[in-house]
Amino acid sequence: MACICGSVVFIMSHQERTFQTQAPYNKPITILQIMENEEIKETPVPAPAPTADACDRLNAARKYACEQYEKLRRAAAEQMEQVRGYADQARTQINEGWGKARVQMNEGWDKARTQVNEGWDKTCEAAKEYHKAGEAYVKENPTGSILGALGVGVLIGLLLGSRR
Repeated sequence: MACICGSVVFIMSHQERTFQTQAPYNKPITILQIMENEEIKETPVPAPAPTADACDRLNAARKYACEQYEKLRRAAAEQMEQVRGYADQARTQINEGWGKARVQMNEGWDKARTQVNEGWDKTCEAAKEYHKAGEAYVKENPTGSILGALGVGVLIGLLLGSRR
């Protein structure tokens, strides 16, 4: 159960209770009675005749509320500026870290590419040397080369033929 009285909100259970709201400076405004069957009865307190003192206190309370609101709004704005500053710092640090990581990654890729290219070049040179050495052996020993090739061919034929 909820009741709104001016800018004051009352929320109650089903139990019977009586409330008296207090204005600033402890002047009673209204008595709310919330009954078991959830009916709301509002009994206004007889208002004293308005005096200059009451109006002054009301204006002072309004002025105080406005000052507190402005103070809270300024504090919230300052906090938001701090949060924005922290976010900007974090963004800057992330961008710097990402830039450093990108540079390191590119350096690593360049180093790996260089090593792979060097290894490929060495492998190609070794293959060329082995090819030249094989050609020189075949030229020096043609009969042994032909018999060796024949032996390898027979061996491969036997291996493939035995599987069928």
